[in-house]
Amino acid sequence: MKAHGVIIGVLSLVLAGTASGVAQQTADELYQSGLYQEEVRGDLEGAIEIYQTVLNDHADSRAVAAKAQLHIGICYETLGLQEAQQAYERVVANYGDQSEVVRQARARLAALRPAVATPRGPVARLVLSGANPADQIASHRAIIPSPDGNRVAYTQSNVVVVRDLATGETEQVASKGPTEWHGPPVWSADGKRLAFTVKDTATQVNVVKILDLSTRQTRTIPVPAEG
Repeated sequence: MKAHGVIIGVLSLVLAGTASGVAQQTADELYQSGLYQEEVRGDLEGAIEIYQTVLNDHADSRAVAAKAQLHIGICYETLGLQEAQQAYERVVANYGDQSEVVRQARARLAALRPAVATPRGPVARLVLSGANPADQIASHRAIIPSPDGNRVAYTQSNVVVVRDLATGETEQVASKGPTEWHGPPVWSADGKRLAFTVKDTATQVNVVKILDLSTRQTRTIPVPAEG
């Protein structure tokens, strides 16, 4: 039915023309001729030439020119030519005021572009960078990931810190006393608590502190002296 309508439209245009055929065709008349070549005769290269004439001679008829540019892309795509993508990109770049034609061009571009493969295996993620002074940590300090992989815990400037990997936000969860030194933290299996050693450099006494991250309550366990 669509092809029949195109044929009727083209024949009507021919009958309406002058006997000598000298009268210049309008933008829509040319566009309909291009559709006839494309959809009825299957002459895609001939259709492209007509659509290009629309663009060259009737650039001010933006609604028709946009459709002509779209169908240039469709013809190229049917021919299996890479120029199709460039033709659709011109629709998007040059005819932003023709929303429906741009929507069709975007849809065809999306179909042409290869899908991005989902990466498999381990994925590297930058957690801390020495380029950022706030991230600088002594090399012997361990950075410990939580069991669910969403956070890391570490000591920074002798303070225990937890960082959310999704947001990048850091939280100081345990501060030091004037003579205390904090060791690297260790997560509990459920990720709700942190354990870390604390040494009093004045008395040389070591303890283990277990911090509940939800309540911020700390339990202290003495470490027996060596020897």
